[in-house]
Amino acid sequence: FPVTIFLGSNAHIRFNAARDALQVFPGLYVTGGTGVVFQDNLNVSGTTTLTSLTASTAQISGGLSIDGTYFITRKEDLPAPVSGIITLANNATYYFLKDVDLLGDRLVCGQNTTLIGNSSENCRLKSTGLTSANPLITSQWSLPMRFMAIEAQYAVELNATGNANQAIDWIGVNFVNTPKVGTIRDYTNPYRDWE
Repeated sequence: FPVTIFLGSNAHIRFNAARDALQVFPGLYVTGGTGVVFQDNLNVSGTTTLTSLTASTAQISGGLSIDGTYFITRKEDLPAPVSGIITLANNATYYFLKDVDLLGDRLVCGQNTTLIGNSSENCRLKSTGLTSANPLITSQWSLPMRFMAIEAQYAVELNATGNANQAIDWIGVNFVNTPKVGTIRDYTNPYRDWE
């Protein structure tokens, strides 16, 4: 059953001598719950599963977050959509680890939301079923974006009117099969490097 694990600020984890089990020092506290929570803000929650553990690798599937950084491998790793809109948190980073299809939903980014991928060659954000009437990504705030591809009928609607000093910091952002990139309006600090 899922448990919650609390580690103190001086705790560390290492393999035992036989390298077949993890040891936690100076102590480990376990209680019932729905995930794994480390006191120092490492939070593994929801449907997270430790799928394999070796001497050099821990493979975790689903729902990993560290201090406002969320690792995304599927739509379900994002906040739940409401009426087709997935609202991303303020001051949070969403790290896309592979292609993700939002299946007809779209993103509304919070203040200082950051979207990052590994590479535009293997981290593509798209939404099968989203029509050209709605943009895939909407924001009125700064929106750093790095190393990912966007595939949509209508990619972005970014309008910082009324929000002074907002930035567009994009590096390695590619638009693929995107007939309408969209609008970027009233950003005072734009930097982009896209294809």
